[in-house]
Amino acid sequence: MSKQQIDDDDLSRLLEIAHRLSMEEGKKMTLQQIKATAEEMGMSISPEKIDKAFLLLQQEKNEAKLKKEATQRQMIIAGVLAVCLLIGGAYWYIMKRIPRFEGTTHITMTSKVVQGKASDILKEYRLFEYSQSNLLIEIEDIDRRNQLHYEIYDATNQLYLRKKAENNAKGKDIFVVVPLFLPIGTPLGEWRIEVWVDDKKVKTMPFQVTWGSMEVTLTDNIDDKSYKKSPLRKLENFKKSEHTYAICYVYWSLLDKNRGGNSLIMKWIRPDGTQEKEQKIAISPTVEKSYYWAKAGITLQLVPVGTWKVELWYADSKITERSFTVEN
Repeated sequence: MSKQQIDDDDLSRLLEIAHRLSMEEGKKMTLQQIKATAEEMGMSISPEKIDKAFLLLQQEKNEAKLKKEATQRQMIIAGVLAVCLLIGGAYWYIMKRIPRFEGTTHITMTSKVVQGKASDILKEYRLFEYSQSNLLIEIEDIDRRNQLHYEIYDATNQLYLRKKAENNAKGKDIFVVVPLFLPIGTPLGEWRIEVWVDDKKVKTMPFQVTWGSMEVTLTDNIDDKSYKKSPLRKLENFKKSEHTYAICYVYWSLLDKNRGGNSLIMKWIRPDGTQEKEQKIAISPTVEKSYYWAKAGITLQLVPVGTWKVELWYADSKITERSFTVEN
């Protein structure tokens, strides 16, 4: 039952008076007192309406009590949830937070890694000698929750490789093997590798990339009696009256077999910049790492005088050049 169901102005007024009087300290109104009060004010209300008024009053009080209890329950539930969230957040922070890395990092360049250790230590990556080498990253006192990645920059300071490394720490130490397969044509000079833990750089190591053991010599004659057919002498100035040939001699003290399969190309360039001759020499080492030599040349009798150069190309990459002069 609600107020809207009792369409009576007197009843509405009676309820207002009854409510006001019932709020006074120590005052308890009886039905007779309410009726007498109403009559004093000129109201004539039946006992049935008074009963309905008390029922409505009781319902309002009950509704207010239920609403208050519901609000209290909601506050209790919200408080319990807040405590649970606080406890859960504290647990997550303690258990899941990433600890600060304060360990040590070592990087070694090696030709081979055996059981997590470097078999040797290389000071540089020699392109003709190593078709592959490795950078061994060793990290001590690292937590499994720490994130690890490394970056490699070439000699022009361009990013060559960036890779995330798996943190498979057993105990507190890990090692990561970074294979290097650098092709001919790779920029020569100082490269570097950077190791990052949780987006903080913890180690930088520079390393050199060179052609390696390749030697280029200009000569006019070869010693056929030596095992590597060495030049009899080095020349930069050739005279047609003294020298018949200009020979370019190339020697590798060690050449990786995997670098074979290409041709060494010699391009002889005249003083006016045009090409006199191009010669291809097959590169085919027979063992894993072997000594290797090659030679080619031009006849000087009919060529123009001036400053010449010979360019050496390998796998579509110009690897070096040598200048020389031709005189009468």
